[in-house]
Amino acid sequence: MLERDSIRPIDAYALEENLAKCAVVDKDTVRAMIADAPTVEVEVVKYAEWIPVIKTFTTVAGVDETAVVGYRCSRCGEEEIRRRPYCGKCNSKMR
Repeated sequence: MLERDSIRPIDAYALEENLAKCAVVDKDTVRAMIADAPTVEVEVVKYAEWIPVIKTFTTVAGVDETAVVGYRCSRCGEEEIRRRPYCGKCNSKMR
């Protein structure tokens, strides 16, 4: 039997086809079929956001101004000059 904490993505369509072939199905048969069901490849998608990096500077006229000088990944802290669809360091997909 599988451990409760483990994740094992199965092919639900294949399992459904196998269940349809059975005339009578009891709990033990279903458990065995789930344990033997083919698995599918799943890639976990990590999400993050670009957080603007804001700097304050003083102009020649002595006025304090702020500007966005880059963006920081909310997941790993990597800084980029411009926003991209994915972080170059942790490969998170940006929202």
